[in-house]
Amino acid sequence: DIDFSYSEFDVFSSEHEDVSEYWVVKDDANAVYTGALGVLEAITDEAWISPTGLDSSVSTGTIGSPFKTIDYVFSRIYATADNHVDINLTGGTYGPDYTGEDFPIIMISNVNLIGQGEEETIIDADSSGQVIYFNSCSNIVVTNLTVTGGYKLNYYGGGGMFFITSNNINITNVTLRNNIALSGGGATLLGSRVTFTNVVIKDNSVIDVGGGIYVVASSSMIGKNMIISGNHANGGGGIRFNQIHVNLPTELINVTIFGNNADEHGGGLSLRRGGPQITNS
Repeated sequence: DIDFSYSEFDVFSSEHEDVSEYWVVKDDANAVYTGALGVLEAITDEAWISPTGLDSSVSTGTIGSPFKTIDYVFSRIYATADNHVDINLTGGTYGPDYTGEDFPIIMISNVNLIGQGEEETIIDADSSGQVIYFNSCSNIVVTNLTVTGGYKLNYYGGGGMFFITSNNINITNVTLRNNIALSGGGATLLGSRVTFTNVVIKDNSVIDVGGGIYVVASSSMIGKNMIISGNHANGGGGIRFNQIHVNLPTELINVTIFGNNADEHGGGLSLRRGGPQITNS
């Protein structure tokens, strides 16, 4: 056990007598917080951020008093598998030159990242790094926004989004465009299970494989109503599958793959191991 009794934290949930994984990563350890308190009470329902917001203890995270950066709002919330927290992004661009956002954005579990539309809410790393990093996360929805400007030239890439050992992730009504990586320009799935619905992946570029998406190791991808176009790779311009466990559910349903190119093989789709069940695509 780890005893934090009567400790004081920057942000604490008195309702749950706990701190979020943003502050303390416990893994399998049992932490005790008897009598603990926080300088600020954790937000447990929803929070708003805006390019004109303020990352400060005086901000309440309401639509009338929003925060400014995604990383800061993560520090102020407490989410559980039974109580997800909605993070609402107003219209505008979130990036180093606009809001001072640091990249990659490191996701935490049990949150919904909700924009106002793919043309309205844009997360732009401006080539400062990977855009969104999902590491051992679960129960996440990312919706109604665009992810662009990612840059990651090592370790499986994943310029726009990188999922590692993450499960029950839903990416809906999202555009992944103009990202650059070693592999997986739009996204890399490494030992993860992700569903993409109404997603456009376009104009991404990689040095190696998977210009649009790279699905590798024990990963499962469900793609519905997607458009994958204009991506470039050495192999697998649109999608590259290299799955170890080929019996994991992997499907492409109503997916349009066109206008991608590869220097060596698989301009649209490249299969090394595994591969999807394809329906109406």
